[in-house]
Amino acid sequence: MTTSASSWEQFVQDLRSFRNKVDEQLRSARSLDDLQAIQVACFGRRRGFLKQQFKQVGGLPPEERARAGQLLNEFKDWVERELTARRERLTREELERRLAEERVDLTRPGTMTFPGSVHPISIVQHRIEDIFRGLGYTVADGPEIESEYHNFTALNFPPEHPARDMQDTFYLPGNWLLRTHTSPVQIRVMQNYPPPIRTIIPGRVYRHDEQDASHSSVFHQVEGLVVDRGIRMSDLKGTLTYFLQKLFG
Repeated sequence: MTTSASSWEQFVQDLRSFRNKVDEQLRSARSLDDLQAIQVACFGRRRGFLKQQFKQVGGLPPEERARAGQLLNEFKDWVERELTARRERLTREELERRLAEERVDLTRPGTMTFPGSVHPISIVQHRIEDIFRGLGYTVADGPEIESEYHNFTALNFPPEHPARDMQDTFYLPGNWLLRTHTSPVQIRVMQNYPPPIRTIIPGRVYRHDEQDASHSSVFHQVEGLVVDRGIRMSDLKGTLTYFLQKLFG
């Protein structure tokens, strides 16, 4: 019985001593890392104080076990409240410190900035799109990594066609390649939308050409697709004439 009584006294003394230690650490905490260290010391799964103390409850006298559990839960609630309050205070102080450091003096002269500009190719592409939208066309887009079917087969390029040559095309593993024209998007549009169709397809394409003044391995195209009844070559001529006059003036 003496041993059990002394165990209870030791339990209470350890709890009181640890609480005083935690209280001192909380008062001296200056960062969120300090609070995290306190939280680990109290609630850590392996060596946390509460975990160790709850293990010792079973060795206390039966009449003291409930009281011991209550004391530990009260300690747990107290630590959680204090940690939350101090964490909020430290966070607020850090924010106030940063605001003070980053405050802008509106009386100082401004700094000259040099914003970027739109690329000339993008400018021309946007102008082309605007012209055709004014004619009732939509603007379609598609993947730059295409299947061989969409890039060649569906466009009636037979297997022996020279455009399929490795010297002209960037092939990828499997039946994939970097598209050599924007025409695969025509196939995708016709597969997904019923006529009538009026669309243009601008975009980047790739061919294995040697670099010179008139050739590049990466360049841009724009093409149009019209599928409807009563469409004639004169419609094509009139559309192109109007487009060129609007684009070049």
